[in-house]
Amino acid sequence: GGVDISQEPIWIEAPHIYKVNDWYYLSCAEGGTGPQHSQVVFRTRSLDKPFIPYENNPILTQRDLSWPRPNPVDTAGHADMIQTDAGEWWAVFLGTRPYENYLYNTGRDTFLLPVEWRNEWPHILPAKTPIPPTSPRPAGTSKQQGTDFYDWDDQFDGNSLSVRWQTPRDFDRHWVSVENGVLTMSPLENALYSKEMVSYVGSHQAAASFAASTEVTIANASSAEAGLAAFQSASYHYFLGLRGEQGRYEAFVEQVVDGKVTTVARQFLTTPIGEPVKVKIHGEGALIEFAIEQNGEWLAVGEPQDATWLSTQKAGGFVGTTIGPHARK
Repeated sequence: GGVDISQEPIWIEAPHIYKVNDWYYLSCAEGGTGPQHSQVVFRTRSLDKPFIPYENNPILTQRDLSWPRPNPVDTAGHADMIQTDAGEWWAVFLGTRPYENYLYNTGRDTFLLPVEWRNEWPHILPAKTPIPPTSPRPAGTSKQQGTDFYDWDDQFDGNSLSVRWQTPRDFDRHWVSVENGVLTMSPLENALYSKEMVSYVGSHQAAASFAASTEVTIANASSAEAGLAAFQSASYHYFLGLRGEQGRYEAFVEQVVDGKVTTVARQFLTTPIGEPVKVKIHGEGALIEFAIEQNGEWLAVGEPQDATWLSTQKAGGFVGTTIGPHARK
């Protein structure tokens, strides 16, 4: 189905019905969840009669734009519309922020744009108009504490994890605790490529260009491995880990692609096990780099790796990559 069945559009889905004045509006996503994604609208005076499609559909899409373009947003659709207490109409919808024209590691994001009513039809965005990277705030609203999306740090100064941290599969977090500014993990046996419970917490990768770092300490008597991971799924991720080797740390980078586990880099450190070591993951679009700090300087662990393995186009799914600490026995 769809607005024009003769064109055999990819499925229409996610219906929302609104009653505005004397009209019932049916708003749906159409075109699939890829580059042809869009939002379309129909209306009727009575629910006993057919919904008539708007002649200027779609009311939101990015499929009519060319590449390359600055600050691209793509695959826009799955919109819902609300009217605020101030009387304004706004649309919240899904989209992606690709690099190299179509790849994205950040999953599907939520966007917000104002809705304009013309001739008793809602309009979210004119045809051939790029979605802006920022938009004005709805009237009467203010920024809430803890909502910094691109630049934030966690000092672990509370007694529980922030809601920004996610764990895969199971909500059982008996293996992790927060106290006195330290996140402590009691490592589970399972590695990230396991389909069982793993000791990992991650936060959503916010942009194609990013850097994430933390300080890791492994206890002297421990045989655990710990570090930072860029985790898309059990079958697609990278792990920058530390482990003990003859009383000192060894850093390594583990790549998992389609379930195949490969150690792509190893680096012996001068730091004794039991002392803290700073680790960092840095991404720039299609490349991802790994580093540890030695003597106040960042030292690369191996060569830059292929970050496109973490993209939806290669790894599948829409959830995107998370970055965060992982430990295992």
